Amino acid sequence: MANSAKLIAGASAGWVSALTNSTDLDTKSTGTAILASPAITNGTGLDLLMDLSLQLSSVNPSGAPYWEVHLLPLLADGTTYADRSNQTLVDQMAVTTGTSAKNAASIGIPLPPGDFKIQIVNQMGVSTVTTNTFKYRTYNYNLNG
Repeated sequence: MANSAKLIAGASAGWVSALTNSTDLDTKSTGTAILASPAITNGTGLDLLMDLSLQLSSVNPSGAPYWEVHLLPLLADGTTYADRSNQTLVDQMAVTTGTSAKNAASIGIPLPPGDFKIQIVNQMGVSTVTTNTFKYRTYNYNLNG
């Protein structure tokens, strides 16, 4: 019998808040980086992929608005995380223009095999307001079908 590959839920089968509290995304101007906390530990579960969900209350960006997504790995000293750079950029979550609530996602982001933090950067050209959420979930493949 042939095997089939299916996605299976990983350590974070449900959506997990990537922020310390509900105000971490409030009134953040363009260019502001938000460091998700706490660190995501992937040394035991070794999940392979991650999805992100960003929901913002009504704003009015123009041009080509988006949010940068960076994965900052834990460095060799065991306490310091990498600085944001072109090498840590893993995706850009585009948002629509015009005045409305914004919903963005990143799907299937490859994960490093150790601890890391998520950092997102507002590149919308406008500040956020209140009542925003940023969540993640991780998962693997099941090769046994």
